[in-house]
Amino acid sequence: MELSEMKIEAKKILVKNYAKLFSASFFPYVTIFSLVVLNYYVYILLKETDFSFSPLVSSYAGELRPVLMTLSVSVSFVLWRFVRLFTDAYFFRKSRNASAGYFESIKSLSAKQIFACAGADVLKFFISAGWAAFFLSPSVITAGTFYYALKDGSYSKNVLSVLAASCAALFAAGCGFLYTALKRYSMSRAVIFENPKTDSLKAVEKSIALMEGRCLKYSAYCVSLWGWAALCLFIIPAVYVLPYNYMAKCCYFNAVTGKRKQPKTEKPVIFYISAKAGVKPVKTPAE
Repeated sequence: MELSEMKIEAKKILVKNYAKLFSASFFPYVTIFSLVVLNYYVYILLKETDFSFSPLVSSYAGELRPVLMTLSVSVSFVLWRFVRLFTDAYFFRKSRNASAGYFESIKSLSAKQIFACAGADVLKFFISAGWAAFFLSPSVITAGTFYYALKDGSYSKNVLSVLAASCAALFAAGCGFLYTALKRYSMSRAVIFENPKTDSLKAVEKSIALMEGRCLKYSAYCVSLWGWAALCLFIIPAVYVLPYNYMAKCCYFNAVTGKRKQPKTEKPVIFYISAKAGVKPVKTPAE
């Protein structure tokens, strides 16, 4: 399936489902905004609280504040990841079955799938850190050389300009290679949704196998959606863009795995002709 066909498939699924799909896609943003505001007030509260209600606790107020703040941020992050997981599961089910509901998709997730998704996210974090260190190290080394030359003051402007340009070029190239390399692991969550018994390690391995030879093409596919994402700055287009971006990526996975959306089953129309209708057979000229 061509990339344009995948986008058309996503648009077909969105028809008559904009309200539901937008609500689901916008919910993670509402959640993170609400949690940021909540943590801000938690920070203010902890800053103004001296814990004088307990002499034992007040003596450790300096250590207790950062611990409680860290705990609040950690819980908020986990809660936000849960919301993202539920949204991804809903769009995945919707891309396969037009009648799938949000709460139905959540109920379909088993505890094993949730832990597998969490484990896959942890694995991808460390793998991403390793790839980032590999692809961005040339630009970091060049930046260090540029800083040393600038601080030394004995180098000409031409040398400094070459170092600065080289640093920018290497950083841009590194980001491009990093973005493409990380697409190898982008299907791990969808793999878990499709195969409930898959663990996190096997999901990452299956994602690598699925994306073998497709990373560059999928990167171009995602980059082609950036123009739509930029329209969200005008707020109103987000009603269409957010669910479209989610669904377009689900359709890519369906195309790679050979799975398509289940068509809606239409009830058959049956005509009954009684004897009272007086229907007579029509004779052809040959008869």
